[in-house]
Amino acid sequence: MGFRVKIQCVKTRSERLSTSLSVRRHGFSLLEMLVVLAITGVLTAMLLPTLASIRENANRVISSSHQRSIGQALIMWGSDHKNQLPTSRVLTSNPPRPGELMVARYGLSGMGNNPNGKMHFPLDSEEEIKGWDGLGLLYSLHYLDSHETFYCPNHSGDNPLERYVTNWERGTGTIYTNYHYAGHINWETRELRRFDRGARMVLLTDGLRRRSDFNHRTGLNVLRGDGSVRWQDDPTLFTQLPLDDPMGEELRAHETLIHELFNTSVLID
Repeated sequence: MGFRVKIQCVKTRSERLSTSLSVRRHGFSLLEMLVVLAITGVLTAMLLPTLASIRENANRVISSSHQRSIGQALIMWGSDHKNQLPTSRVLTSNPPRPGELMVARYGLSGMGNNPNGKMHFPLDSEEEIKGWDGLGLLYSLHYLDSHETFYCPNHSGDNPLERYVTNWERGTGTIYTNYHYAGHINWETRELRRFDRGARMVLLTDGLRRRSDFNHRTGLNVLRGDGSVRWQDDPTLFTQLPLDDPMGEELRAHETLIHELFNTSVLID
């Protein structure tokens, strides 16, 4: 008959203490959690300006690409229309309203048997499509088929693309773009603006109608007559634009500002 010997391991005091501590330390303490959150907050605060700057630069590049596409459409228009630019009725009104050159279409009542104006195409190039004006003529006559091209991804004001999608597709209502067209004439001298000046002519900039229409706070993209787009630093231009509908002296100052940008060498030199 054999004997079974039961051997019991006896742990030392230090071993028992180590085991006890490992069991109890199964998570973070409140102090450790607060330290981690504080470090995360500091790092996030440091990265946010950089991320915002990266996003701004990316949107600026996309916007310049949109302007370049509009420039190509304008050049094709000029080739088909004796080197002239699409007509803007805001410049032939009395008085001219250069602040409204961001309009692509005017809402009209009574479209007859054609409630969806976009579906009506002219029989020849001289027939006017009701409502469409300025840059909008490029869309209505299929020089540029994407209405997304008329909008800047950095726009945060009152005229986002989402507001006008239905208007573009149906050809109804008033439509504002995010870009400011130079127009077909110098509204002060009444001289026609033609493509013969090439890079010395401004065709388009970011919106100048109101401060909320200015897509980039530190400057603007500028489309020239040769189809090139260049960035112009101008951190003070934003503050020179009106907050709301300008009147009196503010209106005259606004119109003078737009005239100088488009018809002098301000954005060229």
